[in-house]
Amino acid sequence: MSGVAFRRPVRSAPGLARRQALVWPRASPPYLANAAGPVMNLYSLAKRFPKEQLIGTGAWFFLVVNVSKVPFYAPLSLFSRQSLWFDLGLLPAVILGAVIGRRIFAVPAQRVFAVIVLVFATLAALALIIRTGW
Repeated sequence: MSGVAFRRPVRSAPGLARRQALVWPRASPPYLANAAGPVMNLYSLAKRFPKEQLIGTGAWFFLVVNVSKVPFYAPLSLFSRQSLWFDLGLLPAVILGAVIGRRIFAVPAQRVFAVIVLVFATLAALALIIRTGW
């Protein structure tokens, strides 16, 4: 014998390919959304968007991203009656946050707002790098 070992090919468990195919749509949107935030904000600042346009563009972008997850999550039974009732219970906090955020948003000037966005984009990028083990 020439020292070459022949091994039988490893066969995957039944349904493994299907499960792996379903993992990507389920796992990647949150990572994409988390990674897209700092990039989106930096792009908007580089284009010199006024703070109103930066916030509005980001809100629409992430609305589309999050709504696009629904067709992937629904077949996986990730929505339950209990979770939807819980979400509905959080609606007053969301409305309160929007009202408070709108008042806070009016305070800083454009330049101060840009610095705040840069600081938070940097912190978010560092958090992603640290969490991925880079």
